[in-house]
Amino acid sequence: MNAFVQLGQRGLQKLSIFQLLQPTNKLEYNLKGFKNKYFKTDYLMENTKCGVEIHKAGLLLKGDFPHRREAISIMMNEIESITLIRGKQTIDTFRMSPIHLLTSLKVSSCFARHFAVDPEEFVVEETKILIKTKDQQLELASCGHRFARIKRSFKAAGYGRKLKIVKGPVYKMVDDQPVLGY
Repeated sequence: MNAFVQLGQRGLQKLSIFQLLQPTNKLEYNLKGFKNKYFKTDYLMENTKCGVEIHKAGLLLKGDFPHRREAISIMMNEIESITLIRGKQTIDTFRMSPIHLLTSLKVSSCFARHFAVDPEEFVVEETKILIKTKDQQLELASCGHRFARIKRSFKAAGYGRKLKIVKGPVYKMVDDQPVLGY
């Protein structure tokens, strides 16, 4: 408990220790890559399912990692950058499709996707997160539809200055013809 009091006395963003340790969001990811300067990672960690807890004090990745390593923790002050990459978005509809009709009425395509007749009508590739620190690099992947939620979670936890957003291309097709200004 004494260590928590010292951490609180340092004035880390003038937050109480309970606010620092309370996660803002817990999400499911696949760990695609992990490089560490001091820890040899010659074993494969690809597609390891893990949960990420986003705290104001740092990030905590929990999963079933090889070599009895159950968690990877990263303090906020160690993080140099977080790059959030949105996957390619493809809307391939037909003229009387509910998605086409709703987007013609200026309804958001993210809302209109829930009315798809065919699951392949609105496809978003996976969202990738690249976390870079001085000593390690992590690459995570999640469902493409979670992009906005992940972005809000990082901003709410105070990572807005370190967050870089890269949006993938959007392809819109109606009856196999490209559509401009959709």
